[in-house]
Amino acid sequence: MIAVIPPQKIDQHAFLKRYIERGFGALSKKEIDRLVFQLLIETGDIKGPLDPHAIARRLKITPTKAANLIYEYEMFQPTVRDEAWLRAQFSELLKFTLLGKEAKDKVKLEVRDKVLREEIEQYIRMHKLGPAPDYRLNRNLLEIEFNTFCRLINALSDATTLISIEKNLVKRKVIPVPLPSKEELLAVLIRSAAQRVGEKTVDLSAILLGSAGISAMITSLFS
Repeated sequence: MIAVIPPQKIDQHAFLKRYIERGFGALSKKEIDRLVFQLLIETGDIKGPLDPHAIARRLKITPTKAANLIYEYEMFQPTVRDEAWLRAQFSELLKFTLLGKEAKDKVKLEVRDKVLREEIEQYIRMHKLGPAPDYRLNRNLLEIEFNTFCRLINALSDATTLISIEKNLVKRKVIPVPLPSKEELLAVLIRSAAQRVGEKTVDLSAILLGSAGISAMITSLFS
């Protein structure tokens, strides 16, 4: 849970230095808000995951404004957003994959991080994996077309992990023999899991975290 304490730690000299470095009064209100928010994080006044609703409650602002502050803060950070970064972030989302009746058509993931949403969309477009995610119901609820979802996981996973998935599914007789396509393998895994667990969230993160956790994941889904 995020912790926000009174901003007693903010270095006033650091604030003043940044405030006047472009000229006194040159910063807009938006830039001042962004500066103060950054200092709250840098000094440890804001700790933990940057959740818009938690920050909104503690700073007495709207969740929309909190989300915008988080987005702008993250955009200005020198973060390398490469495939390894996306894999790590997406694996966290897969811990709460919503399956159920619509799993044959769409898979739902809650993504409150605007930067991550944009990176996922860009990756799907850049690699031509399928249609862009659907946000018609909720901007924070990422609805990905099922085949696109399978292609996305396939693109981010490694061959060793997929082989481990295949062996475990054959062992549990979910599939009779190895499948020719890894995308088809993932489709069988996810559809079969949806049929068994019903309409609830499941943890599929092991698919992107390496072969070590595959056996436990398959056991939890098909035991």
